[in-house]
Amino acid sequence: VTAGRFNRIQVWDLKTGKLVHETEEQDLPIPALDISPDGKLIAAALSDWKRPRDPARVQLWTFPRLKPVGRLYRHRYELKTVRFNSDGKQLVIGGTDLLAVVDVKKRLTVKSLRTDTGIMGAAFVDHDRMIVSGDWNGRMRLWNAASGQLIKTGAEHNKYIIDVQIDRTADRIVSCGRDGTAKVWSLADRGDSLATRVLNWPDVRAVSSITSISTRLLVQQQSQRILFGTASKDFKYFAAGGSAGN
Repeated sequence: VTAGRFNRIQVWDLKTGKLVHETEEQDLPIPALDISPDGKLIAAALSDWKRPRDPARVQLWTFPRLKPVGRLYRHRYELKTVRFNSDGKQLVIGGTDLLAVVDVKKRLTVKSLRTDTGIMGAAFVDHDRMIVSGDWNGRMRLWNAASGQLIKTGAEHNKYIIDVQIDRTADRIVSCGRDGTAKVWSLADRGDSLATRVLNWPDVRAVSSITSISTRLLVQQQSQRILFGTASKDFKYFAAGGSAGN
């Protein structure tokens, strides 16, 4: 599944490389999307910082046929990330000035938190009891998902965080920073710093999920800017997309 500044969501056949389903062209770019755990829904953020007068929103489509389900969330400013919880009943949404939790079925905002900086990546962790977020200032934060209370702030990246990925089976978190580092975090560490391992590259652009068995970290590095990357569950395939449009 791909999306981006061409304003469409597209579903591709992995073996043939052929496009099999595609949405109609939307009025805004699609900087983030996620597939529900049961594989039946896609949630996507439609947002463009160059068009501040056009409100950003989160919409739902069926997967894989991409039939519109409806609008889930609307916001005045830019949205950067959407992520389902483990049972697909809630979404965490991050943007320029907020972190929000939304009930998917009722289409109601359960919790809305104003932040002092833009949220670049967010995900539910610890059996959906907490939310981890990475922001424009390079900070990793843990939040109580029910109350919205900030639990702690982790060690910072020197530049903004590009993406956050999680391994639910082991409560590990990987943050990918524009400073050229990827940090592996563990919720088992309850000290001042959650960082357990720092991986350095000349320029880290994208990060995939990690396995609980070998703690492998896949990072794609090319001359073109790689914006996002993801691995299949069996780790036989890795997909990356970037500024070159491929």
